[in-house]
Amino acid sequence: MTTAEAKQLAQQQRRRGELDVAAKTLADAIAIEPSPEVQADLYGILGGIRRAQGDLVASAAAYDAGYHREPVQNTYNELNRLVVRILLQPRVLSDSNALREYPELETVDVPHALRLLGPQLRQQTHTSRNSDYWAFGDLALTSALTGEREEVFKALNDMQACTPPAEAYRKYHEVIAELATLETPQRPLLTEAKKWLAQRM
Repeated sequence: MTTAEAKQLAQQQRRRGELDVAAKTLADAIAIEPSPEVQADLYGILGGIRRAQGDLVASAAAYDAGYHREPVQNTYNELNRLVVRILLQPRVLSDSNALREYPELETVDVPHALRLLGPQLRQQTHTSRNSDYWAFGDLALTSALTGEREEVFKALNDMQACTPPAEAYRKYHEVIAELATLETPQRPLLTEAKKWLAQRM
């Protein structure tokens, strides 16, 4: 089975609710895949499956592995490794040591990583990813987590200008709605962004 076939199969298995089977399909594909970039993509899917299973530690670990293999122009694993840590322990937004109880995870200063990711995404949306609605969506989410209200809605409007499919709005609405349930200083801004997205689904 080729890597592309394994990826397609894992996605089909996930849609059928066969999450453990899908995770094994991906793990087997990763083990024989020589390309770090393709491995990063597979780890990203695996991170999503583990998250859907409610295993946030395994999800973060998969996104970490993907992040270390991800090309610089991609930010999927880079952002999701931070999002999952926030879902695991919302205090990471103000306390970089809040995940001490999970020694199996890499130590990540989440607020610092978010502050670095924002400018990186802004630069990409002005250059190589200037018509990529995923890049604008990632920028909106990152900006919401750093409390930059003006940047959030600028990025969302730029995302809308790229005419994304309804599925893209749904995906960002899902994650932002989940983050908006947490007791964090960013909750009001996340709630505003959630409402904006809900109107476009």
